[in-house]
Amino acid sequence: MLARTISAQGRLVLALALVLACALGAAGCATPASPTFATVSAAGLAGPWKLEILQRTGGPAIAVPPNTVYTLTFADPLVSVRADCNTCVGTFTIVGDAITLPPVLACTRAACDTSTIEVIYTALLQGESRVGVSGQTMVLNSARGQLRFTR
Repeated sequence: MLARTISAQGRLVLALALVLACALGAAGCATPASPTFATVSAAGLAGPWKLEILQRTGGPAIAVPPNTVYTLTFADPLVSVRADCNTCVGTFTIVGDAITLPPVLACTRAACDTSTIEVIYTALLQGESRVGVSGQTMVLNSARGQLRFTR
C-alpha cells in the first residue's frame, strides 16, 4: 500500500500540500457577490451600464461580442439603449425591486452585424424585470431571461 511506503513526515507534507491546494483552489473559484434584489431608486441606477452577458430563459449565456457596444443608460424618467449600431429610447418606472420598460422601445433600425444579439437584448429589456445591484454590477431578471451589466 502507498501509505506504508510514505514516512510519517512525508504524509504530513502531503496533507499540508493538499490543504493548501484546496484553499487556493477555493479562492480562485470564488464568484462575485450576487446582486441584492431590494428596493432601488432611479437615482441609484442613474448613468450608463455596459451589457456583459445576456441569457434567454432556458438558453445559453451569451457574452457580448468584442468591438460592439451594448449599453443601458438611466436618466429618470428616460432610458436610452445602445444596441451595437442602433439606439433606442423610452421611459421606465421603478416600484420596489421591479423596473418596467415599455413593451416597444423607439429604435433606429440599421442592419448591425450583431442583429441576432440586438433582438435578444431589446426583447429581454422590454416589460417588467427585477433589478438587483451589487457594487458595480446590475442584473435584470425576468421570465424572459437575464441581463448582466457593469459600470
